[in-house]
Amino acid sequence: MNDELPRIMARAAAVAAASTLRYGQALAIVAVRHQAALAQAMGGPPTPGGDVSPRVLADELRGCFREVGEAACEEARRLALELDAVSEELARVAEAAGPGGPYRRPHKAKE
Repeated sequence: MNDELPRIMARAAAVAAASTLRYGQALAIVAVRHQAALAQAMGGPPTPGGDVSPRVLADELRGCFREVGEAACEEARRLALELDAVSEELARVAEAAGPGGPYRRPHKAKE
């Protein structure tokens, strides 16, 4: 099992890194989609179509926030599934290694 552990740990790290990249890409797509509303909300110049009412701008921003939340939830579900697969692999490797004897504490308790 000890020789399998680094490979499994590397796989878990790769899964986490890939998840980070996917989520970052999803946020970039949302930001591009809502770029005009975000810029105007931050005090930028009005959009070429004219001045937007505060209510319309608020609705556009709420849509942006909703998409950010949906992207986060979707990525969290995907990450959980991929990490479950890594966890199952770790359990199989540990089971194949067989019993390692009874657990012994590395330190003595204080008296």
